[in-house]
Amino acid sequence: MKKSPHIVLIFILFISTFFISGCDILGSDSSSSSSVPLLPTSGDNDPNAKTVIGAGVYITATDSAKLLAKAGTILEFSDVAQGISVELPVERNREVVYSLIVNNEHTSAQSIQLLHETAASIKASIYEQHYTPLPSQDMTNTRWGNLEAKALTESNLRRQNKFQSLRNGAKGSLRGSVNHSNENLNDEVIIKIITDGNATSYNNVTTKLLKITEHAKFFVDITCSGTYNITSDDLNHFADEFESFIYPLFNDNYRLAEDVDSDGKLSIVFSKEYNRLGFAGLFNTADFSNPGNGNNRDMIGIWAPGYSAKFQGEYWRAATRETIAHELQHAANFSAKGLNMQNQEYEWLDESLSVGVEARYRQRRAAMSKTTSSGYIADVSGAGAIEPDSVANDNRFGSWLESSNTGMESWESTYAHYGQKGLFNFYMYEQFRSDFIKAMHNSSTPIGSALNIETLLLSQGDGRNYEQVKKDWQTAVLNEVLVFRGIIQKSQITDSKHKFNETMFPAILNTESSYKLTKDIDLGNGSITTYVNPGAAVFYKITQPAGYSGNNTFRIASEGKGVSLRMVRLTPN
Repeated sequence: MKKSPHIVLIFILFISTFFISGCDILGSDSSSSSSVPLLPTSGDNDPNAKTVIGAGVYITATDSAKLLAKAGTILEFSDVAQGISVELPVERNREVVYSLIVNNEHTSAQSIQLLHETAASIKASIYEQHYTPLPSQDMTNTRWGNLEAKALTESNLRRQNKFQSLRNGAKGSLRGSVNHSNENLNDEVIIKIITDGNATSYNNVTTKLLKITEHAKFFVDITCSGTYNITSDDLNHFADEFESFIYPLFNDNYRLAEDVDSDGKLSIVFSKEYNRLGFAGLFNTADFSNPGNGNNRDMIGIWAPGYSAKFQGEYWRAATRETIAHELQHAANFSAKGLNMQNQEYEWLDESLSVGVEARYRQRRAAMSKTTSSGYIADVSGAGAIEPDSVANDNRFGSWLESSNTGMESWESTYAHYGQKGLFNFYMYEQFRSDFIKAMHNSSTPIGSALNIETLLLSQGDGRNYEQVKKDWQTAVLNEVLVFRGIIQKSQITDSKHKFNETMFPAILNTESSYKLTKDIDLGNGSITTYVNPGAAVFYKITQPAGYSGNNTFRIASEGKGVSLRMVRLTPN
């Protein structure tokens, strides 16, 4: 396996259901969730110094062995320290299994070490990260086109359009001033489309208006023929999906893109120019503007079939209809901000909302027993096998499982970031329901800072602050992994804060070799060191073997910067 000089990720592996069966995991009884007081170990610095970065303070939990003797108890540290020492209870006649989540609470990356402090052995199971995209036969790096390149282009577009807005003195709306309500079926219309990833040049592309519905117009590049041909059956499919699922989802639970060209319809433009760039779709803020390279219309750009050999038929349709929903969220969120280039949403939250929209779209299709082409299981042609649609049909979620060393409020153009942000958005939807997500999406000011999300949680949440929600989300993801590994049943997770209602990871992750990267390490008196990005978490499964007695402790040690942890006993009493 290829190693990175910069990042080593450890995730979780769990053992047989023999150790877990019957366990009341994370029960909602308040007595099963404990916050442990922090005390300095003998010889350490003054306890008041423990929050000082680099103070060299090590802390230990009072009665941690007693607390972890009870299945489902949460052992949690929220204070920062250079090291946290935990004592495990000892049971002579059987192994005891725990999950452990460690967060880097500092604003810079640091190495975090898991080391054993006593002679008695413990084991840690880990995942090792993919450092390069999964191979092309796995659909993670192709289902939505080249997401990395697309995200970089979107960043360039934001920057350039923001600069243009400042240069023109446009502090507010870039709204166009044209009226496209007189456009008719089969009209030819010139659309400006970017031609390079830097978004510095555009082509004038001739399109034909081939489909009009109550709420959308469908334009097709007239050069889309042969491999790139879009049939009337394709357009009927997208029209039905838009009017039956996508438009109602936005109209009821989000908002619609601003109607800048006064025709009452979203323009959906299909062109092979997007294929050439490697993009499944693109929202360009300039399209809402009157000057420059804008198209003076509320529109989103969508690729044609033929990006690669498998992107034909239902596989292309499945990726494309979700892309329409994804790009519409960007357009609608930008509209909510008053079409103001100086007031755009933070990228991580904007993408989180878009991936969350896709998940809710699939949820609606699943409720209507719709089928789809899978993002995981390939048929004989190399495209996706047809199966019932589901929230779990998103292999970016699995990509994040393998490279979870990402802070929530950070944004990089990687599949792991899309997967992480989408999982978090859907968790918030399940926890706080549609009105909360609608308020986040429809805010006239950017929400994507911890402080602004905290404010929204105070007004529309359930009493938890932002950090508590993130840690509960981590626990829910951990438990979801346990579920799809077959270690526990979802019904055993009785605290609703610590689980997803929907299935988020498909069973294919149990058998697909690309995801089988587990390795057991007997720590003994050794250690594991992990490089952790700011705000990111690492996930461990800790196993205490049977057959000995006495004290058994381990320590989480940082480089002198803040860490926090959450630990849960999984083995039943």
